Amino acid sequence: MIHEESLSLKKITLRILLFCFLLAAAYGLFIGCVSLWVGVKHADLDGNWVPILAGSLTMMAILGLSWGVIRFILSRLKEKDSLEF
Repeated sequence: MIHEESLSLKKITLRILLFCFLLAAAYGLFIGCVSLWVGVKHADLDGNWVPILAGSLTMMAILGLSWGVIRFILSRLKEKDSLEF
């Protein structure tokens, strides 16, 4: 007999949380890429380093934060539930 693992409320909630976080991180990365693009496109103007720096720092911060949050959520998803019926 094949035992199928049922989805608990905890796993559904964590998957929704992971999806929402990834969506927000993708939006932040998009904003960082646009900032970099604007800085590079206007390389002939004074102060073009500001959007380049802001975009780079934004992208590094989002990637650094994402690494920890995604690892945390995935580790919680892999845990076995202590209550089994």
